[in-house]
Amino acid sequence: MLPAWATVAIALGGSGIAAIGGFLGSYFTLRSAKLNIQHSQAEAWRTRLVDAAQTSSEAMTATISALYLIVQNPERLSEAGIETIERNLVDAGQSAIRVGLLFGDDTPAAEALNAAGANLAKALNNLRESLSMHTDARSIALREIEKIVNTADATHDAFLRAAHAAIRP
Repeated sequence: MLPAWATVAIALGGSGIAAIGGFLGSYFTLRSAKLNIQHSQAEAWRTRLVDAAQTSSEAMTATISALYLIVQNPERLSEAGIETIERNLVDAGQSAIRVGLLFGDDTPAAEALNAAGANLAKALNNLRESLSMHTDARSIALREIEKIVNTADATHDAFLRAAHAAIRP
């Protein structure tokens, strides 16, 4: 038989251990819940970044492809073709605004996308001017436009690499 003080000490010790176990269990449950919430929020944010990058890339690619098509086939050069390219470029510009908002204007991804957009706008202006040129001058202008489009394509690739780096968990 145990003395009374030992019984009380054992009872207090057992309830202290149970209380500490309860606190630790609650702490780890709360910590796990917070980590799950943070993970869900980070995943939702990455999804938004991916959507913005994909939309911008699709609009840029459509503009670059349309310009390459005209440069490779000058007989397709028309005001209607230029208007289509201009609509694609407007779409690319609108999606670039979203990229700037989500990624940040001073990030490598946004800077590369803005550089690609500026090059494509320059190519479009040169293409519009080449409509009124005679054949020899137009072919020279188309070669220059092709160089500009190649630069835009390279900066678009730089945007994709920078966006991938920013999105990577």
